[in-house]
Amino acid sequence: MFFINHTDIGEGSSAIIEIEGPLNSESAPDFDDYINKLIDNNVLHLLIDMKNLSFISSEGIGATLMIQKSINEKNGLAVFFNVNNEIASLFKLLGFDTVFMIAADRSDALHILDKNMELSSGEAPSHVKEKINNKESFQQDEEPVFSEFEEPEPELFSVIEENDNALEPFVIECVKCKSLIRVKESGDQLCPYCSTEFTVSDEKKAVFKLKNIHS
Repeated sequence: MFFINHTDIGEGSSAIIEIEGPLNSESAPDFDDYINKLIDNNVLHLLIDMKNLSFISSEGIGATLMIQKSINEKNGLAVFFNVNNEIASLFKLLGFDTVFMIAADRSDALHILDKNMELSSGEAPSHVKEKINNKESFQQDEEPVFSEFEEPEPELFSVIEENDNALEPFVIECVKCKSLIRVKESGDQLCPYCSTEFTVSDEKKAVFKLKNIHS
């Protein structure tokens, strides 16, 4: 189950959003609709608490990107806080830590909001706009593609040992648990989250063994 709750702050122009459960293909549309209704009501400064977010799929990441884009177009501000280590590492892997405004906790998020309101009277900080506008792969006239993610900053990760199966690192989604998996070599492999077997070809195509997938 996925739950959303919000608390209005700042005379109704801001809100703290609490989300709980998995943000995936089933829950992402509801999350997107919920946030868009707030935006339509001129709630343009959102502090999104991810403490109880159990996991996020590619559809969930797509929803957060669209929310960030919608907020930016309205000169608002979105701050994600209480992001657990797994999701924070995933954002960093995909390069989204340079797109999202991420705070350590609620207090830090409120401080960012207060500072933003003081400096720009409700307009999103210039450094946030610059990060969004410079992200060439997610310009306003493009849609995000999640079939394959290119490694944004290879220097952040350990060097791959040379072998016949080595590939340029990329990310796929497990068809069973919907977790995102970083792949760096071809051959038979296991999902690190649910142990589902899959095989990666030299062309970066993953085939999951359906006999291991249970409803």
